[in-house]
Amino acid sequence: MSYNPPYPEQYPKGNGPQYPQGQAMQFSQIQVPQQPGNQPMVVVMAPQQQHQPSRQFKHALCGCCDNCGVCILTFFCPCYTFGKTAGEVGSSCVGCGLGYLFLPCILGGVIRGKVRAEKGINGSVIGDFCTHCWCTFCAIVQDHNEIVPGAMGESMARE
Repeated sequence: MSYNPPYPEQYPKGNGPQYPQGQAMQFSQIQVPQQPGNQPMVVVMAPQQQHQPSRQFKHALCGCCDNCGVCILTFFCPCYTFGKTAGEVGSSCVGCGLGYLFLPCILGGVIRGKVRAEKGINGSVIGDFCTHCWCTFCAIVQDHNEIVPGAMGESMARE
């Protein structure tokens, strides 16, 4: 069953109603009981969008001490931690680490946006910039713990 708009000229070619890609559209049909002498009537109900749960950071913004090693390192050398995180999302490790000395809010917001995009975390560009302006160290640690493998201490186990 396909959807044909009642007024095709309302939608220019290729700009018709948009539906999610990769999902099968399921229509449900209900047959209404017929009255004597009337033809049966079929009601087609439009599909409902499936709500996906919103993804959040694994660690809270003020959960800096979830990994004390990263927390202490970031306190004394935030550029190093920031550079390592930037390197994990495809940016220049050294360039971002040094650039963070001069443009912390801007670079921090850009890299935080890349972290969110890679992990599918909800948020906004303005929120990223504000977080790095007002909670600098906590934001660096949170981004690092989210993106760097083994940042939460799993790699410290003995074999």
